[in-house]
Amino acid sequence: MGHPTVVFRHTGRLSFPDGNPPQLAAFQPRMLTWAIIFAVCALIFGLLGFTGLARGFATIARFLLALFLILLVLALIFGYGCGVVR
Repeated sequence: MGHPTVVFRHTGRLSFPDGNPPQLAAFQPRMLTWAIIFAVCALIFGLLGFTGLARGFATIARFLLALFLILLVLALIFGYGCGVVR
């Protein structure tokens, strides 16, 4: 499935070919899912004694979680995903 065509008219408003804006990927839980996967892997490796590997997985999980929360706050502030074209 391709990306929808977005046309900027002289009015400055967005126009979509089918009249509906595309769904934004920001609200799909992919990043949060990966953060949880890395956190679980860090716990498993920590329990098995692989502390260096667990530390690396925990760092990646922390980074992804922080990035997810930042993007979530920005999306809530700017109203992404509400389906209203302004």
